Amino acid sequence: MSKTKKTTNLNEVKKPKVKKLSPEEEKRQLYSNIKNFVDVQGTDEALDRKNEKFSLSEYRRRNKNSSNPMIGEAKPHVVTFPRPFYTELLRLLGLPYDEESLKRKPKILARITNEIIYLRFPKGTLKELQNRNPITTEGYRLLKHFQLLTDLGEAHLKQFIDGVIEEAKDCVTYSQLYNRLRKKAGDSWQLNLFEEYN
Repeated sequence: MSKTKKTTNLNEVKKPKVKKLSPEEEKRQLYSNIKNFVDVQGTDEALDRKNEKFSLSEYRRRNKNSSNPMIGEAKPHVVTFPRPFYTELLRLLGLPYDEESLKRKPKILARITNEIIYLRFPKGTLKELQNRNPITTEGYRLLKHFQLLTDLGEAHLKQFIDGVIEEAKDCVTYSQLYNRLRKKAGDSWQLNLFEEYN
């Protein structure tokens, strides 16, 4: 018994029959397809997301190779700022520092963190971090700044955070902490001008 393979000619393959539409039905179907596409893809939110993704990818493409040794590729999120950092700052600001306050940190802490931590990095580092990690249309950043730091940058960050926590323990107000940190950094402007008013 010999087995023979059945070969098929491509011309013999049956093609599914497509129902021929009248010109009026074609117009209706085309209009329906366009309307569905616009309803889904043409919303302001969808366009905003597309524009945002494009601008972020375009910026990252152009600024892939940073000359700043502190800034590198994005890393996964790992808790970097310890709890005492925020409790001390909230205490110095006279704000409650309970569990709820630590979960939903006031926005002022972001500005203060930039002032007392990220501005201590070499000149231009904070600006570059902000450019590489811009604020989205929803009002937040996709990453935390420390996720973009290299190992060298992370070592500096840890040193700065530990220094702030130690200094904060001996301070009564935020301005006192700020002035002490500025003195340590070697700033030569009059630091305690407004300290007596706080």
